[in-house]
Amino acid sequence: PVLDKFKQFLKKTYGTYIRAWRCALSPNDSMSLQKIPFFKACAELGWSNDVKLLWHAFGKDEIGTLCLDELDARSAVILAHFQVLVEQKLGGVANAFAALDRTSIKKVRFDDFSASLRELGFKEPVKTLFHGLDRHGNKFLVQEDLKFLERWKPPAFLTIPPSFQAQQEVKDALLHRYKYYLKAWRRSLDQEGSNRCSWGEFCAACKKLGFVGDVAGAWRAFDNDMSGYITLREIDPESNDVLVEFRRWATQQFGSVRTAFQVFDDDISDSVDIREFRRGLRIYGFEGNAVLLFRALDVEGRGDLCMAEVAFLDEWDLGEEAQEKAAARARSKCILQRATKKVGTA
Repeated sequence: PVLDKFKQFLKKTYGTYIRAWRCALSPNDSMSLQKIPFFKACAELGWSNDVKLLWHAFGKDEIGTLCLDELDARSAVILAHFQVLVEQKLGGVANAFAALDRTSIKKVRFDDFSASLRELGFKEPVKTLFHGLDRHGNKFLVQEDLKFLERWKPPAFLTIPPSFQAQQEVKDALLHRYKYYLKAWRRSLDQEGSNRCSWGEFCAACKKLGFVGDVAGAWRAFDNDMSGYITLREIDPESNDVLVEFRRWATQQFGSVRTAFQVFDDDISDSVDIREFRRGLRIYGFEGNAVLLFRALDVEGRGDLCMAEVAFLDEWDLGEEAQEKAAARARSKCILQRATKKVGTA
């Protein structure tokens, strides 16, 4: 996927995502980046692939902005914890630098930096942080290297622990409002149909729900892999897996989910009921759970599907790893079902 390739390119070129952000993507040390500056930065750093596709892969539209946590959430967490230490515990950049500058030479090398942070109880990876702060590769820091932290207000979720209680409260609220997770996903969390929900989209959905609990803690619980976004799988794994399996199968068999629907729609009515749907799946060799798949897609509970209720899957950004995991789980389920049938008939 283009996003994975871009991140690999940045990591290989700059060593860490923090330095890549500060040196290449946002050399003015702004912690948010709009579309045109992002396109220009990609051109200047020599990224020759489709920049529009890359921007879309981040889940952005024409007026969206990209933040460090969306490039790499783990790096953003490290930097955010340091920012909190600097601003809240040490009283600002000037005081913080004075505390780090043990030898009072207005330069802080890695050993002193590391020792000082450990004494202050900083638990995040120090080497990654130092490398990102040392944007010019001097192998030492000066006070100016920390000044950008004064302007940055890190999102709340970067510095607090996951709250699994809040996560369950959000899931309960989604079910109460929408009855089905997939309906909640498509109507509220992922309205663009990319199978990615950003922190901003999550906050907007919680506000729409009237949820006033620990939004940041719930986000951290959902985004347990620190990818910087959540997918349907982190809301409803069962529905996600059967949909990914179907998307993968339909793409292999017909080229797209849209085409598969057209094949199933014998009477060209733009409507496929469960009988037609199961018949099409059976004829063309789909081995997944047809009933669960239909139920996952039929979010309105009408008993039939139209093109729009299935074609959105063609736009999902699954990523190779997600597809492989879903395929492996699907194969395991099929093997288990066959084994159970054999035992039952023995």
